[in-house]
Amino acid sequence: MPSSPNTTLPTFNPSSSINLTKLTHTNFPTWKATILPYLKGQQVFGYIDGTLPKPAKTISASDGSTIPNPVYVFWETQDNLILSCINSSLSEEVLAQVAHCNTSADVWTALISAFASQSRAKAIHVRSQLSTLRKGNQSATDYFMTIKRLTDELAIAGQPLPSDDIVTYLLAGLGPEYDSLVSLVSHRADSLTLEDLYSMLLTFEARIQHNNQILSLPTTSANVATKQQSSGGRGRGHFYPSRGRGRAQYHGTRGGGRSTNTLWCQLCAKLGHTASQCYKRFDPHFQTPPPRPNPQANLTSNHSQQLSHEQEWHPDTGATHHLTSNMNNLNIRTDEFSGNDYVQIGDGTG
Repeated sequence: MPSSPNTTLPTFNPSSSINLTKLTHTNFPTWKATILPYLKGQQVFGYIDGTLPKPAKTISASDGSTIPNPVYVFWETQDNLILSCINSSLSEEVLAQVAHCNTSADVWTALISAFASQSRAKAIHVRSQLSTLRKGNQSATDYFMTIKRLTDELAIAGQPLPSDDIVTYLLAGLGPEYDSLVSLVSHRADSLTLEDLYSMLLTFEARIQHNNQILSLPTTSANVATKQQSSGGRGRGHFYPSRGRGRAQYHGTRGGGRSTNTLWCQLCAKLGHTASQCYKRFDPHFQTPPPRPNPQANLTSNHSQQLSHEQEWHPDTGATHHLTSNMNNLNIRTDEFSGNDYVQIGDGTG
């Protein structure tokens, strides 16, 4: 009697709901990363890699006759199902290249051979990208995800990178503002996971942004003018003359005081606010006031009857004319005065 089929052979039960990536001439790593776990999950990858080889078509019966091998029939049925699954995941252009293959192992070998050189070229290109990649103006998240995407492509191409190599590529692309992070990671005695490095990178980025915001705060404003009144050293006095009858006022300050700063608007010439806060800047009929005249120190007045009765003394803090009873004290050309004005001395004589 013929021997019964080997029940140790796995049975392939393809799912109609599975959505496999179509293989093209440009996405072999992605396609391989999709279909390989599916076939292994079905426990039928042994048909493809040769660990479950094709059995003999016939076997010898107990009477010495040759009969069909039931194990071969079962194996061929399963292999055809696997082959159909693989072919359905190929684009029309790629399927035309492997249409001559009769087993799942044959089509898999043909695909690996056709795309192996492409995978090596892809791996070389990805490594070149990693070696020249720089963070630049990217955020820490974007930079890390770029590194992760490239290293994942290497893994799909069959050349996964160790974690230490990924960390090296990531640190090499950071700018000088991350030197302290690079030094910290480089001097660690233990290896650092990518998740921990990503967390540290985010922390450093937040700190750098915080410091940059502080440094970028404006220290001066073009529309702010400061009127400073100082009362240090010997002090300065302010003389306010009076008109007509009345008293002149003299206000002086003594040393040891503090200076005060008052905001002065350059638009309306008033105190207490700046030009950017002045409501006059929105008034279309507003005219800028004329500039303040420079103070004149050499003030003179004609003698009048009213002045003759004035008993108050008015000190001149900016006198440009000087009097002396001895002309020899002056090293200048002198002429005799012939006008009607006179000078009254402190004792009442004139």
